[in-house]
Amino acid sequence: MHTRLVSLGATALTLCACSAMNPDTPASTTKPAAPANPREADAVSALVSLGYKPSDAQHAVTAAGKSLGAEAKVEELVRAALRSA
Repeated sequence: MHTRLVSLGATALTLCACSAMNPDTPASTTKPAAPANPREADAVSALVSLGYKPSDAQHAVTAAGKSLGAEAKVEELVRAALRSA
C-alpha cells in the first residue's frame, strides 16, 4: 500500500491510501472530522503550515476552541494550540 497526494486545499490536506497490488481498488474515503467553524479551520491550516501533522493540529485546535469558546479569534486559537502541543 502506498500513499499519494490527492488534493491540497487552503485548510486541509487530503491523502489517499491506494493499494499497490490492485490500482483499481477504490481508495478509502475516511477523512478527519472537519473543524466546527471557519476560524478553527484557519487555525488548523496555520499549524499544518508550521509543520504539524493535520491530525495533531486538529486535536490541538479543537481543545483550544473548547477552552476559549466559539467566538475565539484565529490568532487566539493558534496561540492556545501551540501552548498545549
